[in-house]
Amino acid sequence: MTAKRVEVLDVAERRLVRLGFDIHDGPVQDVAALLADLRLVKDRLGDVAPAAAALGDLETRLRVLHQELRDLAQSLESRALVDRDLREVLESDAAAFRRRCDTKLDLEITGDLDELTASQRTATARIAQEALSNIREHSRATRARLRVHADDREISISVWDDGVGFGVRRSRAPQQGRLGLVGMRERTRLLHGSLLIDSRPGGPTAIEARLPRWRPAIARATA
Repeated sequence: MTAKRVEVLDVAERRLVRLGFDIHDGPVQDVAALLADLRLVKDRLGDVAPAAAALGDLETRLRVLHQELRDLAQSLESRALVDRDLREVLESDAAAFRRRCDTKLDLEITGDLDELTASQRTATARIAQEALSNIREHSRATRARLRVHADDREISISVWDDGVGFGVRRSRAPQQGRLGLVGMRERTRLLHGSLLIDSRPGGPTAIEARLPRWRPAIARATA
């Protein structure tokens, strides 16, 4: 097998891996969140007006989800995410997190998020989304913090919560079908970054992902 063919197969395999994690971290998590919201709507049906408003919001989000699924079928990366302002995506996810659980979340976004590549934007958003999902679903935390910072050298995503924690080396998440931590590791690996997870039974839990920053050759040439 020629070196060129090996390179092509490696690229194809990486794209398939990324697609699998995009499906897990994006649409699958959105559907889980929608199911949680539907349970809330059922509890509110005694009051017609709030229930109607909530159902209208769900209809809007389902349309967005439908478009994202169509985008994933047409492309290896979701344009519904890539085309949106990253700061807006992170703020929207934080607002959704606050609506769905009682954990107090502190969000801090600093630095230059402009001119990130599509891969950098997607990885940053998905890592943050999965970390928040893990906090909401598993941590039982009362407080959490998400910080995203970008400078000329790197993008850092730091997440902390005061929840129950877990044994990092003993975690059986992959065997149990929970791909969140695996997905975060793979996303950072694909972009030659690093991921540190600090947790123990009883908590707290801290996760930090660092992605090297670069600009496409065309952008550098015209800068």
